[in-house]
Amino acid sequence: MTCSSNLKLHPREDSGYLLQYGTFPDSPSAIEYIKEQGAPIVIKADGLAAGKGVIVAKTLDEAYEAVDSMLVKGDFDSVGGKVIVEEYLEGEEAYFFAMEPARDHKRVGDGDTSPNTWRMGAYSPTPILTPELQFTVMSTIIVPTNKAMAEEGCKYVGVLYAGLVIEKKSGLPKLIEYNVLFGDPECQVLMFRLESVLAQVLLANCKRELSKVTLNWSPGPAMVVVMASNGYPGSYEKGSDYMSS
Repeated sequence: MTCSSNLKLHPREDSGYLLQYGTFPDSPSAIEYIKEQGAPIVIKADGLAAGKGVIVAKTLDEAYEAVDSMLVKGDFDSVGGKVIVEEYLEGEEAYFFAMEPARDHKRVGDGDTSPNTWRMGAYSPTPILTPELQFTVMSTIIVPTNKAMAEEGCKYVGVLYAGLVIEKKSGLPKLIEYNVLFGDPECQVLMFRLESVLAQVLLANCKRELSKVTLNWSPGPAMVVVMASNGYPGSYEKGSDYMSS
């Protein structure tokens, strides 16, 4: 079943996962909000941007430049005429697939430098998501979301993929995004660790018979690294034969 949802999360006051943000249709209003909030701050293109539409601005000038590139210069083709400005969270990022955690790396350069990309590698499991923290994620984020969707007549069936930041100052998970796919490279590291037959699990999910199957995971870690052409994520070389070099 496919349906749209106006889902609004209503977490407990102590869950700590609400993210402060604003959506702006023009440069002056976005810049005014940025001035009020200060830096560092996060600027996002409101639309498809090939996984590169996020700028983590460490200074106000960087934030102003990001807004200008998205709304004035049109560096991103599909920003929908708007940008999203979000609070900057200091902490570790992790992805929770409502079964096992993984973590990706988005920057190409050594020392975690360069703009954000469409994920340059991943590993699983993630030490930051302890069993206790996984319980918190399930009870305050995943379960309330599933319950609310079911109450709206839009019961979710599939892979619910929660993008989180474990905030350094509070130690609490904050929900950054939801995806509904087995996104690579996180999916790849999970498949290395999965010891159950994936086809049986997917079929049981389609039939809504997940209680009849189990997911068995290897306790050992897995890691993948993505190879990219020189210059990525900006202008990059095409047609390179890395296998022969």
